[in-house]
Amino acid sequence: MITVYSKPGCQPCKMAIRMIEGSGVDYEVIDITEDGDAYSYVKNGLGANSTPVIEWGEEVVYGFTPETKPHVRKLIELESAPTVHGDGVFQH
Repeated sequence: MITVYSKPGCQPCKMAIRMIEGSGVDYEVIDITEDGDAYSYVKNGLGANSTPVIEWGEEVVYGFTPETKPHVRKLIELESAPTVHGDGVFQH
């Protein structure tokens, strides 16, 4: 699942969410102004000073700009790729 750390009034956040939402992959949006633990994680754990912060597993994209947009697309591709479980079953 892709996680978008966001805050109210953040235009780049809205644009990133729109892109992810349009792809049909699983995602969640966490408002860091309402979740103190998430705020601390983004600020101290990830070292981010602005939003959006877009995370998938160990992959993190900071911001949503023309330069970072391809990286967000890559996270979407990773999230939508089928996975193989130990029993050989593919799952989306």
